[in-house]
Amino acid sequence: MLSFFSQTLPKTSYYKLIDWWMLSCMLVLVVSMLMHTYINVVVVVGSEDDGDEHGSRPKSTSSKIAFASSSWFQEAEGKKRRAVKRAKTVNRVAAVSFLAAIVVFQTFFWYFSLTAYFSAQGNNIG
Repeated sequence: MLSFFSQTLPKTSYYKLIDWWMLSCMLVLVVSMLMHTYINVVVVVGSEDDGDEHGSRPKSTSSKIAFASSSWFQEAEGKKRRAVKRAKTVNRVAAVSFLAAIVVFQTFFWYFSLTAYFSAQGNNIG
């Protein structure tokens, strides 16, 4: 899409408004992917438990009932709940921040663009 518009526009050595708009749209996508990656890391790392790595988790089916009531299981579940709660908080803050940033950018961008366009039109008419 950008190449189509760039071909129809005059060649210049400076950035045009469409370049800034397209750059901001791509930046939103990249930052969004980074935030979701971070949230995934928070959930995975926050819910990991040291027991699996050291082999302290019971493996036999006969000890599953005792395992479910053990303190290790309760601690692992608590870690997982805290990690998910933190990830939900980060996700909520990121969603509101992204929305606010997009609205602010689009408002200023279109105000500046339309003001420049109409002032140029006024100069051409008179």
